[in-house]
Amino acid sequence: TYTINVVQATNMPPIVNIDFPVDGGTFTEGDNINVTVSASDSDGNVTGVELLFDGTSQGTDPTAPYQFTLSNVSAGTFTIQAIATDNEGATAQDIITITVNPAQNMNPTVSITMPSDGANFTEGDNVTVTATANDSDGNVTGVELFVDGTSRGIDDTSPYSWSVSNLSVVNHTVRVVA
Repeated sequence: TYTINVVQATNMPPIVNIDFPVDGGTFTEGDNINVTVSASDSDGNVTGVELLFDGTSQGTDPTAPYQFTLSNVSAGTFTIQAIATDNEGATAQDIITITVNPAQNMNPTVSITMPSDGANFTEGDNVTVTATANDSDGNVTGVELFVDGTSRGIDDTSPYSWSVSNLSVVNHTVRVVA
């Protein structure tokens, strides 16, 4: 007579890896980061991968390839954590850290729309100067008019316009700065 013992098989946890981004990766504020994760289970199957961005769940993807998008990320240092769960409830995780650098501020563009370059005026005329300004990564808060290097005022409302009087009879340099 033989005695045999039947023991419950030990469930092996899944294996999970954040494929992209890499640990220590750098991005720019405002970027969308596409995160890809691979996961497998040697004694069953992976039922889902949850993604956490700095501790906040971004959802669970139940099917491979496991993909997530982190939209319009702000500047700072963050953790990305992937947690894989298998068909028997075992879990495994991978954690990386990324850095998101502040976006570079781009200078606004500005141009004089009136008068045209080289325009002629009579002494005593009031000269109206108008300009347009745009900022691709922010807002224009004001445009300043300079005549011969001297400020003639700031206009903070588009369309930007100034009335210039008492100009002497010479050529004048007109410049606007946003």
